[in-house]
Amino acid sequence: MIALVALLPGASLGQAGIIVAAAGLATTSGLVVVLYREHQQKISLGDVSMLVILFGLYGLQLASAVQLDGSPRSVSGVSRQGVLLIAFFLFGIARSWQLVGARDFSLASTVAAVIHQPASASTRPEEGDQAAKANPAASKDDP
Repeated sequence: MIALVALLPGASLGQAGIIVAAAGLATTSGLVVVLYREHQQKISLGDVSMLVILFGLYGLQLASAVQLDGSPRSVSGVSRQGVLLIAFFLFGIARSWQLVGARDFSLASTVAAVIHQPASASTRPEEGDQAAKANPAASKDDP
């Protein structure tokens, strides 16, 4: 939303940021109420961390927008809004993958999956295949 407002000549990024951050904080607060009412015993750590991240991002956006509204020509204020916009996009992409049921693809989970993966039948040498593997040039098909 902020990026679209930035395209309008003479638009105030500070005011737009305040409105968007306030709306985001309000909808996230509503989400907290809904989650509490519907899933009192089943609120997962992932839900709590998502809400904490959202509150943090919207809080930073509100603080940055208030500063930007005070000094609208501040390049650092505009830059902060841009960085927050990128953070929101990254959060949205990660959340989308989570909603469609994608696995966790962090480095730690990938390494753990490789370590705990059993060896497949094709990688285990058979007892009779030891000699063939030691001297692959001496096969029956080789003239």
